[in-house]
Amino acid sequence: MALQASEGGVSVDDKLNEQFRYFRSEYVDAANTSGVAVPLTIVEDKSGHVFKFVLHGGPKYLFEVIQANLENIHLLRCALSLLVIIITLLRRKLPDPSTHKESSVFFPHPGSIATTDSIGAWVVDTLARIGD
Repeated sequence: MALQASEGGVSVDDKLNEQFRYFRSEYVDAANTSGVAVPLTIVEDKSGHVFKFVLHGGPKYLFEVIQANLENIHLLRCALSLLVIIITLLRRKLPDPSTHKESSVFFPHPGSIATTDSIGAWVVDTLARIGD
């Protein structure tokens, strides 16, 4: 169930999805301007669905671009903004394992990083390794 914003009745999920599409477009434009290759699956996907972006390896690709382009502030801003939106959407969409007992494709298997808390920890860990 989506929470409703007080202004105009637009749900939080709708607003986040809109921001995902916006920052994805901004990132692709910034990458093209900077001469950074963007995977064709990301460029051609016009659906605007965060799960498709994640399934196509979008977050991993963004981390690789961040690591290789630390001097390009605009590209970093776009990539980090996109990551923040992705993490926020995933935290809202993925079920909380502490409240669900049944098995699900979204629940983590041993060694995976699929819970909401570990998604944030994984991002922090990856960014720390980039900074080293």
